[in-house]
Amino acid sequence: MLPVRNAVERSARLTRRKPREEGKPANEHFDGFRFQVPTVALGDPKSCSISVPGPFFVKTFVAPNTPYDSLRHKQITFHSAPDAGFGLLLMNNTKARTALASCMSTGGEVAYRSGSAAPELMRAMLTAMRQKKPDAVLLSEVFGPVFYSVCNFAHDNQTEAITLLLEKMAKGQYTAADYKTHLMNVFAALPVGANRVFYARNHDTDWFYHFDGYTPRFMAFEAVHALFGIREAFAGDPDHKYNPDDDPRTYAQYKSLFALRKRTPAFVRGAMRLHDVTCTNRMVFSGLRGASANPSLALISFSDKPETMRIMLPQAVGNGKVTTLQNIYGGEGVTLKSLGKGVYEVTLKPFGAVAGVL
Repeated sequence: MLPVRNAVERSARLTRRKPREEGKPANEHFDGFRFQVPTVALGDPKSCSISVPGPFFVKTFVAPNTPYDSLRHKQITFHSAPDAGFGLLLMNNTKARTALASCMSTGGEVAYRSGSAAPELMRAMLTAMRQKKPDAVLLSEVFGPVFYSVCNFAHDNQTEAITLLLEKMAKGQYTAADYKTHLMNVFAALPVGANRVFYARNHDTDWFYHFDGYTPRFMAFEAVHALFGIREAFAGDPDHKYNPDDDPRTYAQYKSLFALRKRTPAFVRGAMRLHDVTCTNRMVFSGLRGASANPSLALISFSDKPETMRIMLPQAVGNGKVTTLQNIYGGEGVTLKSLGKGVYEVTLKPFGAVAGVL
């Protein structure tokens, strides 16, 4: 903390280099921002963790709930503005139930942050638009102050993120539970009522990183995005292989996800209730949406093996009865076996995805 003032110390240092080319004068060049995790802890450092509700990049990846001590004094260099990476840093002390948010500001080198798209200007624009058209939306696709505090339509600018997470899952370094924690952090940071658009691949994915096809685990991410956000479908890339309609099975899976949204209103406009359900299997994504007593539940497995798990729900949900969830992609139903007091047991097939109203 800064002395005297109630402010969190921010660290975002601009580094510059002067590349020399033969026969040309040296030019000052914007090289990036260097970020250092604050040396401030909330109580006992061993009780603190770091989360980053922003996009994932290969060289700057930090998993949700990373131990504070593992990042203290570590410096990371960004290729772009810091709020496109660690735009919002969350430090949590789980024992004290306290969170510290630290955002970084710079001198205005990037226009969208403090130039023509300053938060104050964008907020005034949205207010003026909604006076004329109450349902007007203002879309932000870049993480930062405008994204987190102004826009009511937030586009997930994560060109290479899902491919990176798939690689980490294959190595055992990332789980479905980690992704759920990430989504909860992002939803908690957005303005009240903001809608969230997700994608797992877009026109830049192949250019900035690479894409390995519509694998079952990739489609598990797509299921999460379709049921817990607004799904943005990518039609294909004429310059790179893999299109969603190359394989009829992939195309059918997308149709099934959209059909589920149409027949289950909770997955479109229902309240997001990720905190209200927990799962004992970290490779299974669990979430509720909708009314308090009879919400819709979705379980999506990222595992290539059959998985048996226990699901913990609020006791007021489902009246403690045995419930059958439907396979999202067709086929037989899956039974939730009640063990009492809001605890259920269920088994999913490899990469199984089920949903239903409780």
